[in-house]
Amino acid sequence: MPDLMRAAGENITVELGGKEYTLSPITIGDLAAFEKRVKEEKLQRFLDVALRVGMDKEERIEGITRILSIPFTSEDFATALSTIDGVRFLLFRSLRRNHKHFKIEQIDKMGNLEDLMTVVNSISNLGRMTESPPEPGASKG
Repeated sequence: MPDLMRAAGENITVELGGKEYTLSPITIGDLAAFEKRVKEEKLQRFLDVALRVGMDKEERIEGITRILSIPFTSEDFATALSTIDGVRFLLFRSLRRNHKHFKIEQIDKMGNLEDLMTVVNSISNLGRMTESPPEPGASKG
């Protein structure tokens, strides 16, 4: 299967579960939505714990403010992308441009683990390749 970075700017077609799907390159908008999703999940986990332990309103506000002020780093991105949910979300974002009625829950039923891991590996390599590898036989200069 073609690597997503080699198809930068182009759609690629993958086969999952005997069906062909068209993946679009991950965009800045997709990454922004991913960042927002990760931050919202952090906030929700904090609020769940804060309410469970009886944290008062001012402490909750302080905690929320602190969480929102923490920048989203490349390490945060890599950590979030290493989760099944993170990969599932970016795969959904890539699929939905060409499959308008596609629902994120459908990913759970797509193909077998080997097929999905091929797609996961392509998505997880995003941003690692900064230039195309040299053509076979090309001098390294």
